[in-house]
Amino acid sequence: MNGSSDEQHVAAAKLANSSTEADRTGQIWEAEQNDIKIAPSSRDTTVTNTAEAASPSLQVKIRNANKAKKQAPRKPIIVPHITTAPAKQQLSRNQILQNEIRNEQTALVRTKAQLNVAKKKGDKAKTSRLEQEVRDREASIRAIQAEMKR
Repeated sequence: MNGSSDEQHVAAAKLANSSTEADRTGQIWEAEQNDIKIAPSSRDTTVTNTAEAASPSLQVKIRNANKAKKQAPRKPIIVPHITTAPAKQQLSRNQILQNEIRNEQTALVRTKAQLNVAKKKGDKAKTSRLEQEVRDREASIRAIQAEMKR
């Protein structure tokens, strides 16, 4: 009996060794390859004529699953609705002339202010040039106003 018992112990040790090696091999394979692994779930398999036995549930591990879990789920790309700007309103002739008068009047006010500063400083050359510019701007305003009356 001792002989057979020793043989049983040796066989059990070999079986344990081979299962340990299989586990190590599985772990290495899983770590290195990270391939698909399908294993049936553990459950009671005593009755085989049930619907559960006919279609066993499977546990599936997807390749590169760890990498997919680490990535944050992507948000859907929302394309903004591009609205075109409405066409620039065409100004009437009268509106254009009014804008020109307004521009000339602001330039006239600015030129008169520069003329007053030049007079205070006593700069005769600049004063005469600015006086001519004031006369030109006043004439331009009168001409645009005459154009509006047509």
